[in-house]
Amino acid sequence: MVALIVALIIIGSVVLVLLTGYFLAKRAGKHFSYSVPDDGVMVPAGDHRLFSLVKGEGRPTVVFESGLAGHTFLWWHIQNEIAEKTSAVSYDRAENGWSENRKDRATSDSVAFELRTALRNLGFEGPFVFVAHSVGSLYIEHFARLFPESVAGVVFVDPLSTEVRLLDKVSSTASNRYGTSEAKVRRSRRSALLARLGIKALLRKSVERGLGLKRLQLPEHQHGVLLDYYLIPKPYEIAARELENLPESCEQIRNLGSFPEVPLKILHHDPKRYIAMLMNNGYTMEEAKEVEEVWNKIHKDLLGLSPDSEYIEVKGSGHSIPSDDPEAVVQAVIAALRSLNEPGN
Repeated sequence: MVALIVALIIIGSVVLVLLTGYFLAKRAGKHFSYSVPDDGVMVPAGDHRLFSLVKGEGRPTVVFESGLAGHTFLWWHIQNEIAEKTSAVSYDRAENGWSENRKDRATSDSVAFELRTALRNLGFEGPFVFVAHSVGSLYIEHFARLFPESVAGVVFVDPLSTEVRLLDKVSSTASNRYGTSEAKVRRSRRSALLARLGIKALLRKSVERGLGLKRLQLPEHQHGVLLDYYLIPKPYEIAARELENLPESCEQIRNLGSFPEVPLKILHHDPKRYIAMLMNNGYTMEEAKEVEEVWNKIHKDLLGLSPDSEYIEVKGSGHSIPSDDPEAVVQAVIAALRSLNEPGN
């Protein structure tokens, strides 16, 4: 009898905790959906609208493209600094942030055409300087090959490339669990499930620390809104879909024309920090070094896209360079802008 009572108490406690998490997640989702900034613009991009923030004045316009599960606010501090020098646009890809869902699949072709349409509807014709993080670099590479006349310069921040499949060839238990495209899809799906169940909402402080949101130098209100975003399933669900479409996106890019001969900056994470991070996730030293060698090759090969390219190692930074060292991104953008004013450009 005592055992039955204890079991009922345990079951009841678990149910209560899960219900609490569920309602906390619902509250976070509602708060996020009603927190659209007044200075934001919902701009048509085909059969849906994209949320964007436009700041500053001048040309060329700098356009920011986020990585997986990205959000406009991740560029907040960097965009504000660039807006002191020229116009700057950040936006949420379809299904991300406050943007509406698209009917097409989430491939680089869809993203490139949507971005082109959105920029025109915002009144910008280009050419643009693009700043892209991680998988966002694939989307901007597609854009640049498709619309080379609209590109004045590019800053790739710890980018992926069409050779991302090389990372899938690193064979180890840790890589199969953490590093391959398939493993990242599984993790995104798992995160979406945890968010749907309210587990992430219950672990709000842990999620905040894991994402490193305090490094973004956001106003308090925006910080809370961004944290709410990562407590709901939405960012993880679209991240999984974009990852699943990576092979198709890479094939689309390979079949396009040449990359324009424009200033190209490639920011690479700190190898020592990245290797340490991998070892914390279960890689051996040898496996972590192998993964870093692949990343280094991917980034060095990207230098061949343009004769005016530069490789920049960001000391002390991991993959999340925009939050680890936003000033490094700002300086790379300023250097790209400066090079456009040099004689012959």
